[in-house]
Amino acid sequence: MGYKEADFIEYIKFSEEKMSIFEDNHLIDVWYKREEPAYQKVWTKGSERVLFIVHKKCGKWHIFIQFPFCRVKILSEYSGEKNACTALRIFIREKEMELFSFSQVSKYIEETKEKLRSGEIELKLIETELKERESSMPWLLYQHNFSIKIIMEYMNNIKEND
Repeated sequence: MGYKEADFIEYIKFSEEKMSIFEDNHLIDVWYKREEPAYQKVWTKGSERVLFIVHKKCGKWHIFIQFPFCRVKILSEYSGEKNACTALRIFIREKEMELFSFSQVSKYIEETKEKLRSGEIELKLIETELKERESSMPWLLYQHNFSIKIIMEYMNNIKEND
């Protein structure tokens, strides 16, 4: 016997355990073309959120993760969207804590960008904060594309271009 939707929503509101939710909708992404579809898939846990893009290219489906400054392919070569999403669900289950931290660091970068542009914060302070976060709760790096070094290069470019 299943729950009514209202009961489930009430349970989520008052549950102490944050629910891990994967939204497998067909939200069209900017990469979308009729012959090469691309859909955004969102994973949330509490207030944390990670955006994935499932994209068909050359007849195969590939999965990308959205970093604050780029997209990186994390899984690839699936025969169908359903297979790709199944693999993505497994990936999320295996990397849930790293994705949770990844989301927190992504938010920090977005918030800090504006402070850096306005001169409210210095690069050294950002690097120190990232090192502290990394030591307490490592985040998803994915082949070092989201390492402190890469993040600091990105932040340095922001500072230099303003």
